Amino acid sequence: MSVARTLFLLCFFALLGACEGTVESPCLGEGQNQVICGLQAPEDIEILPDHTQLILSHFGGLFGESSGSLSVFNTRDNSRRILFPSNTAPTDSETELWGDTDCKQAPGSEFSPHGIHLSQRSDGRWQLLVVNHGGRESVEFFEWLEADQTLQWRGCAIMPEDSYLNDVVASPEGGLIVSHMFKKHDNIAAVRSLFGAKLGHLWYWRRDQMVSVLPGSRGSFPNGVQLSPDGKAIFVNLYGESSVVKLDRRSGAVLGKAVVQHPDNSYWMPDGRLLVGDAGAARIRVFTCDGRPVYEFDRVPGQVKFAPQGFGYDLMID
Repeated sequence: MSVARTLFLLCFFALLGACEGTVESPCLGEGQNQVICGLQAPEDIEILPDHTQLILSHFGGLFGESSGSLSVFNTRDNSRRILFPSNTAPTDSETELWGDTDCKQAPGSEFSPHGIHLSQRSDGRWQLLVVNHGGRESVEFFEWLEADQTLQWRGCAIMPEDSYLNDVVASPEGGLIVSHMFKKHDNIAAVRSLFGAKLGHLWYWRRDQMVSVLPGSRGSFPNGVQLSPDGKAIFVNLYGESSVVKLDRRSGAVLGKAVVQHPDNSYWMPDGRLLVGDAGAARIRVFTCDGRPVYEFDRVPGQVKFAPQGFGYDLMID
């Protein structure tokens, strides 16, 4: 199975299963497509340099209420291996930290990843940025060690108080841009954001500088984020506004906009196209069953039902 097809299938189930645990759906393929089952919600995906393996971010819940992990998935044989947390993987780094100078301890068992981004640093080494909700609201730095096929933790960037992160992208000058959805634990803000209130923005971080709001980035429920190849424009997926907006990174001026129903994650294709996950392709109904949120996604064929216990929509339940 090709990497592109594997990426598409995993993204599809990430949209359905951006929640704790695995989606309770029939493990049946359709046509030539193979369904990959038994994964804890793969919220985000990055292709490794060998183009045969993927790094998966296994979601533990929006509030870090459950632990998650990072794994490597081999598209040739569908095998998977946990990278972090792992008893065999390097953890704390005493000699080299890429994040805040005072962040010297790796996340523990409460580690709960969300959006991820793989890029090559100026010295040629591979950097994986990971949004983390477990224990702290942060972006964790890892180095992908190709020779050992492992991840080395390289520090973290702690975001301002009440930040509630989603996706992250590295910037060419060594910083990062991360989407902030709305104030963490603010149930009213969560509901308002889903209906278009512009309560979120993008944070810009660079070591030894104050974290700042990126100009022009305020919007409703910022989700996936990507930079243009030259680093001059940024593409932000506004989930609550059902649009993908292209912004001039320096001025914040709107350079373009596309209508996408509830855009989630995004990824650059080798031919220069931006692939955007459309979470509006399914009709979502929310209701309670014995006090637990239940979500029904109508799609063809059949219907998928599951109870996430942690996906953002449970904030709409009194």
